[in-house]
Amino acid sequence: MPQYSNLNENPLKAYSVIPRRWTRPSGEEVIGNYNKLPNSELKADGWRIIHEPNLDPAEEKYGPLQYDSSAPVSRQIARTVVALTEKEKQDLLDNDEAATRVEVRKADGVQELDRLVARIERAIDDGVITRPEGDAAAEWFYGLAEPLYKGFWRIVADRCENATIPDPRYTSFFNNFKSRVDTYITENY
Repeated sequence: MPQYSNLNENPLKAYSVIPRRWTRPSGEEVIGNYNKLPNSELKADGWRIIHEPNLDPAEEKYGPLQYDSSAPVSRQIARTVVALTEKEKQDLLDNDEAATRVEVRKADGVQELDRLVARIERAIDDGVITRPEGDAAAEWFYGLAEPLYKGFWRIVADRCENATIPDPRYTSFFNNFKSRVDTYITENY
């Protein structure tokens, strides 16, 4: 959708619509429906559609508006294009879709590892395994699942495929965990 600017303003401002109320260069104040005046009158009052040149959003951004009286009317008011600073480029990289996916996978991974530890703690509380057995289980699972803290679900899935369960009492924990990892990968990759 085009934006508009009036060449009589200093500094130039961008408007998403031409205002309904405006004081014309002659001093006449139009209280309502100024935006409905014929285009020829709006143009005579200094209104122009802002020209937005092409830019590379990974390297550039729009800067301030600039007026060029020698340009064709359709390009008299244009956005300047300025290079992004290194910080702005980094901010774009840190906030794009890929970065967001990584952050979600990391948060989900931390939560999944916490759930695994809680299941081990419940087994200790319920007398299914002893505290030393639970600690050993937590240590073994941590070695297996630690990449979840960085959101590396596929690495953990590969580790699960190649894992040798050191104690048969870990089997139900392992099968539940592996199933949850496989389901997550199926649903999120």
